[in-house]
Amino acid sequence: MAGSQTHSNEYWTLVVSLLLLCCPCASAQRVDGDLDRLRRQWQAAFDKHDLDQAIQIGLDLAQRKPADPQPAFDLARTYARAGDRQNALGWLTRSAERGFSHVSTLLRDEDLDDLLKREEYLAVLDRVRRNSAADLEKFKARADGAKILTVLPPNLDKAVPAPLIIALHGYGSNAQDMADTWREAAAKIGAVLIAPQALERAGSGFSWGVVEQGEFLVLHAIEKARAENNIDPKRIVVTGFSQGGAMTYTLAIRHSELFAGAIPVAGYYEHPVDPIPAQPTAKMPRFVIMVGEKDEPVAVNREAAKRLEAIGAPVQLRIYPNLGHRFPPDRQNEMDSALKFVLDEK
Repeated sequence: MAGSQTHSNEYWTLVVSLLLLCCPCASAQRVDGDLDRLRRQWQAAFDKHDLDQAIQIGLDLAQRKPADPQPAFDLARTYARAGDRQNALGWLTRSAERGFSHVSTLLRDEDLDDLLKREEYLAVLDRVRRNSAADLEKFKARADGAKILTVLPPNLDKAVPAPLIIALHGYGSNAQDMADTWREAAAKIGAVLIAPQALERAGSGFSWGVVEQGEFLVLHAIEKARAENNIDPKRIVVTGFSQGGAMTYTLAIRHSELFAGAIPVAGYYEHPVDPIPAQPTAKMPRFVIMVGEKDEPVAVNREAAKRLEAIGAPVQLRIYPNLGHRFPPDRQNEMDSALKFVLDEK
């Protein structure tokens, strides 16, 4: 009986092996599984600062996936952390040549800070920007079908230009959530409210994904809202929660001339990605920054407020005691007063 079981096992082992050899799908699944395991091992070694091990795993990944830009980028980070500039720049260049297109990821990565002023790094940054622009052109076709919820205020007089509020949902949330959150505050000031919905799936909701693509999606939604409604161009406000708060910073800084006000709530500000100019510009939005005292991005929100104050931008920093990653207590009054401040209403 034992011998029979052994022969049976050998038979099925042979069958499975033949299937893996003959069926591309099965083989691909096996290889992908190996790659997933290697990626986890690389991340674990990198996080533990076991850089020799991370480099060996990274080289294996890069060899198995020679067209994939991510292993090359990860290797560049690893070599940079190890102080090997030459290999770091070499693999960074390979990642760009292979199509790496995440400009914000490149800019925010502190492991690469030592390379920032090198000519090779600047060449990579230029290539990655071009890759990102190419990806954005492909993304635009998808953006035409993006969901945008529009909430009109009661008794809207279409002959009178109305304020516009753009409310951006957080990671894993959706447009309906933000439309419901801001509906009452928008109605009180007679504002048209729009809540665009991102396209990238995240859990039960959505993520704004690549910054430049999310940026385009929101600007497209604003353009559509202005075409369909009588909007006062001097009273446009952008707001968002969490990842939507980070997008609020991006839009308000990159397109400062477009917005009267910005209200990031529990958002993450990243100066390398969206630098606030050191000198006053012709126009900056008025900011109300809301964040909990116990929320992770509280420090970067303080930094954003200081940088804005330094160039004379009107800003209120509201830090709520004992609050984590959520909207502030007495949310409705906080939103009402924030809108009043950013729209400079007495």
